[in-house]
Amino acid sequence: MEVLAGEQTPLHIAACLGLMPLVEMILSDFTTETPAQNSAPSMAHSSKINKKNGSGNTPLHLAFQFNHIMIVEFLLKKGANPTIKNKAQLTPSELGGDLGTGGSLKQAVKVTAEGPVKGLGVRL
Repeated sequence: MEVLAGEQTPLHIAACLGLMPLVEMILSDFTTETPAQNSAPSMAHSSKINKKNGSGNTPLHLAFQFNHIMIVEFLLKKGANPTIKNKAQLTPSELGGDLGTGGSLKQAVKVTAEGPVKGLGVRL
């Protein structure tokens, strides 16, 4: 599988393969979900959940790419940044849209107490 070649973290692999229990286990040390509006996620949290692989894809890119809706929702709740662009200059939702999976991922964009998740591409 070419997508798994190169620099991958366990979180990248779990998101790519749709292994929700493993994603939950990897991120279990992050007890708070999406940070409050005025606070940023800790550096360790941000560097793990938003780490790019050799193609510039974050775990969120891979979850969108392979249409793993539950993982997309979970990563967003845990503070994944949906505006990060990969080496092809695509955000996670744009990558899913380019690959024809974006339409079914509309379900992943839910209205929260603060409103819709910001930064998701228009291709949904």
